[in-house]
Amino acid sequence: VEDGEGEGLEVVAALGDPRLRGLWNRGRGQVEARQTGLAEARGKAVLFLDDDDLLLDPAYLHRVWRVLSREEAVVYGEGVLLLGMEEAPFAPGEVGAWLLRENRLLASGTALPKRTLLALGGLDGGMGDYLDWDLWLRAYRAGLPFRYLR
Repeated sequence: VEDGEGEGLEVVAALGDPRLRGLWNRGRGQVEARQTGLAEARGKAVLFLDDDDLLLDPAYLHRVWRVLSREEAVVYGEGVLLLGMEEAPFAPGEVGAWLLRENRLLASGTALPKRTLLALGGLDGGMGDYLDWDLWLRAYRAGLPFRYLR
């Protein structure tokens, strides 16, 4: 979902992959972009990935789908944060009660079934930058398992 001047739409078009569609954001900002993407998503699963993020593991989508094809869950992984010229490994560990106090999960790379996300109430636009943590908390309180991909 393009939320800028259209560069993202140009990139999607240049890829020439019929499985990919570039969309204009129906609103303004990240929250509305995610809501637009969710409204237009046609697949069974939703995986968040921002334009400044990469999936470093070429098998990551396969690994995510392997979990989601067997069970309803929130699937998340590790990452590397680029802080200026420095790389900082980011490994949140297994989800536990700490999720009630702090959000260690990277939104990018986290996935769950679309129907589950909608059953949890969708994406709450009123949460602003806490949109992802709000969703994880609702999933946690609903007893949904969290599966950590190292």
